[in-house]
Amino acid sequence: MSRRKVIILHLDGHSVTGITHDIYFVTKVVNRRVMLFTPDNAAIHIVIQNVNYYRRKFNFAIYGYVIMPDHYHIIIDTFCNVPIKKIKEDMNKNIARQIVKQFSEKQRSLLNIFSIRPRYRHGLSPHRYRIFQRGSIDLKIYSRQKLLDKLKYMHRNPIRGGLETSYGDYRFSSLRYYVYGEDALIMLDPLPF
Repeated sequence: MSRRKVIILHLDGHSVTGITHDIYFVTKVVNRRVMLFTPDNAAIHIVIQNVNYYRRKFNFAIYGYVIMPDHYHIIIDTFCNVPIKKIKEDMNKNIARQIVKQFSEKQRSLLNIFSIRPRYRHGLSPHRYRIFQRGSIDLKIYSRQKLLDKLKYMHRNPIRGGLETSYGDYRFSSLRYYVYGEDALIMLDPLPF
């Protein structure tokens, strides 16, 4: 029996193999709430590529996601023994780097919105741009019901945000996977129950 099959049977943070895992509802917000992740913008595809890449690299599970114009939500199961902080830091750092590179070449005016003043002297950030707001919201999910509640919340986000008029029209969400059985843009794992 593979490690994955044993672990996903348990939602309480423990497994029979002694490997612990935790499920998190993660939110990351674009700096200044700029509408960066629009369907016609390369940035949304950079997010999709990076989430898929880091999912394979760190071998964590994803149960749902939605990418809104100014933020994204993702439900991650960290049974891979890589801390959620490491997953988020690596993934978001790479997303930001690729967005800066892409916009430096093609959309310099949009990139200037994220410009910050470098502060080398005091050991603070030497970066020229801040794509995401500092920090993120990570809610630990302790129950099956909370996991389902967070999936519903995410999947209703495009309607609340005015991005779709009927349930399931928005492409950048895991809802179409759950409702219509379509392949998701971000690889998903079966729910752990």
